[in-house]
Amino acid sequence: MPSQPSQSPTLDLYESYEARRQSAKSLLGFSLVYLHGYFSDAPASFHPQLVRALESDSERRLLIIGFRGSGKSTFASLALPLWAALEHPEQYPFILLVADSSRQATLNISAIKYELETNQLIKQD
Repeated sequence: MPSQPSQSPTLDLYESYEARRQSAKSLLGFSLVYLHGYFSDAPASFHPQLVRALESDSERRLLIIGFRGSGKSTFASLALPLWAALEHPEQYPFILLVADSSRQATLNISAIKYELETNQLIKQD
């Protein structure tokens, strides 16, 4: 769960629906707008490369190595499934979440469910 619930957005830059929709075309933009509670720090220099790899349809397997707390799992296990389901449902009608344990899979699904049920910006748009 995020350190602060995603109740109401405080990002003045994204007050307009059109700006949010434009940002949501990319995984990074979607993440920074709709999941800003998880991404309170500025994106790291490797985040654009990470996000491009996660967005790529040609990538079948991806090994991500980065320091602890750098957002790898948040991008891959939370932001990516939400972005794919909400922004590209025709391209990703079925999304399978894979984790190394049933506990981790449960936590990942719970985080997605939490955002779908409580994130007012996602619900509004």
